[in-house]
Amino acid sequence: METIINKIIDQTNYSFIGDTKLIRLAKPIDINVQNVSIEKVLSLCFTNQPMDYSITDKTVVIRKKEKQSIVDIKITGVVTDSTGTTLPGVSVVVKGTAKGAGIGAVTNTDGKYVLNVPDGAKVLIFSSVGMKSQEVEINGRTIINVTLKSADAQLDDVVVVAFGKQKKTEVVGSMTTIKPADLKIPSSNLTAALAGKLAGVIAYQRSGEPGADNADFLLGELPLLVIKCLL
Repeated sequence: METIINKIIDQTNYSFIGDTKLIRLAKPIDINVQNVSIEKVLSLCFTNQPMDYSITDKTVVIRKKEKQSIVDIKITGVVTDSTGTTLPGVSVVVKGTAKGAGIGAVTNTDGKYVLNVPDGAKVLIFSSVGMKSQEVEINGRTIINVTLKSADAQLDDVVVVAFGKQKKTEVVGSMTTIKPADLKIPSSNLTAALAGKLAGVIAYQRSGEPGADNADFLLGELPLLVIKCLL
């Protein structure tokens, strides 16, 4: 860069102003030009350099190149399930890049979301309870609609507890799952139908009188029964 500047000064009546240390940071330059304007020469010399320049009258001022501000891109869309029903509460986050880590939004009651992502972000992650997570490439789009698939197979590994939910492998204690088909016995009472199917639980009837067939559980502590119904 210094060599080219000196040649321009020798062959023209232009002068240069700039920090010598900054000029020495310039990348190597290899150009071969003839009968071109000084503007063209400077444009070739300062391409992909850590400094910039401006021309006032016949004085070239060299200065440190200013960092370009990061421009956020606004992305909107709607999240639905496989039946076309909109999904509220779906988490939409930028996949953990240095620029986009922690940036996210949640779909509203209409399944819509608005997310401002930094320029350069590449992938969005959509996730929701009971649905399979999905990664979607942005590819310069500003409208991204997504359809999430159900993850019913994963629900069997989750147990509802008093303060939320846990995986079966993390629960301390005995658990027994009974299918509705197993309760089809000659009895009108659900408690009696559970007899012999829950470990440590005894069901008995206090009376054989017609109409008085309410059975009770006999055990040290009352069990927690979780009934799951699919409508």
